[in-house]
Amino acid sequence: MKKSLIIACTSLALAACGDKDTQTLLGGTMVEGPDGTFLAPFLSASVEYSYPADGQINVPPVTDLVLRFTTPVDDPLLVEKLVLVDGDGNNVAIRSVRSVDGGRGIVATPTQELSPGADYSLTFDGVLGSGTNAIATPNATGPEGIQFSTRPEATGPLSLTSVDDDFGILELLPDGSNFEVMDFSTFRFLFTQPVDPESVEYGVNVRLLDANNNLVPADVILKHQSLTIDPCTVALVAECGSESDRLIAGEAYRLELTGVRPLNDDGTTGINYSLDFVPRDTTPTSILIQDIVDSENSEISPLNEGLVNGVVLNSVLQGVTDLSQQTGTLNAELAYAVNFPGNQPVPLRIARGSTLMSSSLDVKINGNVPLLDAETGLPQETGSVIVTFISDANGYLYPNPYTDDPEAQRHIRLFMDVSMNTAAAQPNASLSQDLMRVELVGLAQVRNGLLEINSIGIVEPNILGQDVGNATIAFKLLAETNDQIERLFDQEQNQAPNTPPRLVSWVPGFETAIPATRQSMQRPGDPIILNFDQPLRRQAGELVVIEENGVRLSAENVTSDIDGTVLTVQVRGGLKPAAEYVVTTTSRLQNLEGSPALADTLTFSMPATQQTDQEIKVSPLALTTYPGFPCVSTATLSDIFPLPPEQPNHGQCVVSENTPAEVENQTLPLTTMPADRPIAVIFSQVMDIDSINLNTSFKVERVNEDGEITPVSGRLEKARQRIRFFPENAWEEGQVYRYTMASAHADSVNDTVCDELDIICSDAGLPLQTDLLVDSEDFGGPDMVIYFRGSAPQESIFTPLRNYPVRDANANYVVDCGEPCLEPSTSPITASGDVLPSENAAILTVVNGEATLLNETLSLPARNGCDPLGDDCPDNKAVFQTLALNTEVIGPTVDPETGQQAVKVHLYPMLLATTPTSVFLPVLGEQTTGTQILRMRYTTPTEDNPMGLVPGMIVTGDNGQPIFKTEVTLALDSPNLALPDGGKILSHNLYNYPLPLTLVGDITFFDDGRMQIEQRNQNVPPINVLVNIDLESALGEVGSTVDDLVNAITIFTGDLTESLDPVTCGATDVPLLGILADVLCTENESDEVASLLIPLEIQEEDLYLNFISLPIKEAPEVRR
Repeated sequence: MKKSLIIACTSLALAACGDKDTQTLLGGTMVEGPDGTFLAPFLSASVEYSYPADGQINVPPVTDLVLRFTTPVDDPLLVEKLVLVDGDGNNVAIRSVRSVDGGRGIVATPTQELSPGADYSLTFDGVLGSGTNAIATPNATGPEGIQFSTRPEATGPLSLTSVDDDFGILELLPDGSNFEVMDFSTFRFLFTQPVDPESVEYGVNVRLLDANNNLVPADVILKHQSLTIDPCTVALVAECGSESDRLIAGEAYRLELTGVRPLNDDGTTGINYSLDFVPRDTTPTSILIQDIVDSENSEISPLNEGLVNGVVLNSVLQGVTDLSQQTGTLNAELAYAVNFPGNQPVPLRIARGSTLMSSSLDVKINGNVPLLDAETGLPQETGSVIVTFISDANGYLYPNPYTDDPEAQRHIRLFMDVSMNTAAAQPNASLSQDLMRVELVGLAQVRNGLLEINSIGIVEPNILGQDVGNATIAFKLLAETNDQIERLFDQEQNQAPNTPPRLVSWVPGFETAIPATRQSMQRPGDPIILNFDQPLRRQAGELVVIEENGVRLSAENVTSDIDGTVLTVQVRGGLKPAAEYVVTTTSRLQNLEGSPALADTLTFSMPATQQTDQEIKVSPLALTTYPGFPCVSTATLSDIFPLPPEQPNHGQCVVSENTPAEVENQTLPLTTMPADRPIAVIFSQVMDIDSINLNTSFKVERVNEDGEITPVSGRLEKARQRIRFFPENAWEEGQVYRYTMASAHADSVNDTVCDELDIICSDAGLPLQTDLLVDSEDFGGPDMVIYFRGSAPQESIFTPLRNYPVRDANANYVVDCGEPCLEPSTSPITASGDVLPSENAAILTVVNGEATLLNETLSLPARNGCDPLGDDCPDNKAVFQTLALNTEVIGPTVDPETGQQAVKVHLYPMLLATTPTSVFLPVLGEQTTGTQILRMRYTTPTEDNPMGLVPGMIVTGDNGQPIFKTEVTLALDSPNLALPDGGKILSHNLYNYPLPLTLVGDITFFDDGRMQIEQRNQNVPPINVLVNIDLESALGEVGSTVDDLVNAITIFTGDLTESLDPVTCGATDVPLLGILADVLCTENESDEVASLLIPLEIQEEDLYLNFISLPIKEAPEVRR
């Protein structure tokens, strides 16, 4: 028999090979027509295809329901007749049903996205159509109808990331029974819960052994619930997946798992598993050359009428993208069908390293606002989108499961692990990742000597590490089945070129990277991230060598993780403040073909973020608490559970006892928490993560109206400046919870309270500052308790931001610039001597250079930063902020100012601290504010913003760049403003002082995938500082002697001449005292209040905030 005939028979998986006049093929009988040979379908009416397939698991919840029939169906009651029921027996509404391919199929769309980790059943109410073409409820396996289950979430509460309370194996492909193990099989485990990566090490916890108990070489890929074991039996890595790479058919093997644990492991839930098998022989195999058809934006799939091989990605952050056309050629190795007679599935393999290319896309925020390339200023494009098979894909051609008709079209199922990346640097860092266990479900038929495969699959890439997108792809492949196949028999031409991986971008980045301040943004808990131009191979050993201050770190102190083209490296214990680092890639860092990455030696310096004995030490802050506001509050159960018609609230922040009674602080809302999100806290300093422990220093509890408190179990994930708590069960809608961060007051910086109590402390050994508004200079505080209410999941995207770089890098609210200067200035100064704000700084200016005394009776020269009578001091005029900001990207909106499309964003109010500012005046000297605290105020709640978050929007700027703009009102507090008398007679007005800001600034995306948002004030907010003296308390009755007056004024100045003679009111030769005496003795009664007014303002664009999104790939030091 000729090779071409063998290939044809194998590729078609025919029931018989013989004369074409009597030969029956896939899906019907081949007949001659005016346009050539075509497939005539059989006549019995039934369902012949569905997506999801009957019995399919791990289906993306965004799926439509696709059915294809053997004959056209015309039924006006399709919506009513399709019955979709969940695992609890609840009907799931169908929003619409559209007919496709002339009635040969339908696409049904549920009213809402399906629930993750849930079971579903699709049946018909009666039959579809009528008469001889009536179609009954289909069934391929199990109960009547099409049964399928959706995938669980990748991250979040355990109840949403698992499909069973017990950790175990949900599915193994092949399993040795339904799908037998072949000599070219790749093993794909799907677990009921996410797997702890520390429990998976090939050769230790995971082993594939031959008959002599020798370990078979294999690559292991783990992500979330999916584990792939891809044997490679050849000597050269570049030949893995080739025809010679196969297990020995007929020999005994054992696959073992030992002590593999779930991510939420409590130490008792590891599992052991073994599979003994003898692989079947697939030889002589055939190579099918499968061309990925270019639809040219016109050819549609008969299954769902989607453009074939076209990718349209849907997500909140990117919106609905333009069409990206996928092209390429795949070599499928198909088993010899004669060895798989009857209903046996015929296996096939596509070698790892195979690639598909998609056309470039414009990158936009929410599909509306274009991004600009930071280097060129031109609109950002992805360049080619590259999909690479990172393990051997396995599939099966098998008889149609919906009918016993031997002439029915065969089905094809294909399981693959692929990597996704782009040619351009920024989208490469934003999108690069591995997509595990992508499943295609399709039909195969023959047209004019070509095997035509139409299939549907859904991919769900993660966007910017925050948003799960989705794309339903209608794949169409054409495979040669005649002598022409010999033209492409060389499998290697369809593999990715074997060139060494090249570094595209990295975190923190080169000193020349955009922006130039990239290295000063790195913090001790942050990972080092290397983004390459092609997928990386997972293997044991040192992938990088790290030197810290010239000393090589041991391999045990460096962990690494690969995801797609990205290597994420974490140093155990965190990067050290003020340390110098050198990162060098090793020869073990390779692509899929085994080529080592081009050697790179990367250097960076860490900012001095740690408080040392050289500096003033202060307690750490919780900069953001999600959910809730980061302060100790007055909330009681009566606030949380008020009597109707009162609404729940969280009380008010506890403030200084010196706050005047007439000052009204804002009442905080009882915030809500979507069911699928973790509690998240960002700290101002490097924390002692050993002090943050679940159920002791960090508690999460369920709260009932009667005061009953129940602990909430879950997983606490810890990094050096951030923690996240994932509950075991999703937050219940309407249920009240609370979390507590334990702290305590410390008497001094040397207090041992952190050693003696179960409280949250910094790495410097100071307890968490929880009541900053009471006293910003003390240490620690009471426990911070934050209540919240569970709510339904949201489609909007939670995006946390940090403010880097900042001059006050160690967040002690003081610029440490002694000898040496640990926090040098980066404020630009113009040629004329004017200072411009650096990142996260504000310049305060004394209006007209004057302050006034005694109810504006006397004007005095004044200057911020230094003596107004001396030389100017441009570098002393700024205050520096320490803050973080949580945001919620809502979706499309319209800018009311321009009518243009925009993206709505909400800001979560937060608390921030700044370094102090000092104003100098003659005689009166330096007036310093102490640490200043700013609280972002909530806005008035609306129907679409019930918590009163601060609205903002992303719009397109004049130069085509994305811009963020918002209007916020801050409340300014200076509880430690230095009053000479300690507050006995003097008082000030910097309590809950309103500071309205109109903010606008560019959004820039770095080549490492992170986003920078600049904000500069467009208005000029006044800050009128008033220091008041109560004359009744200071002087008593009118007519007092000037000695009493001098005593009162000394409170302001701290120093007046002691040579004044006692005289009566108004009789003095000292000009200042004469003015004071005239005012005090003649104007008013004894309750007159005299004031020192220092008029400050932030001039336009003198406030510069700079926010950075978190690294795309996270690497917490402690995962539970």
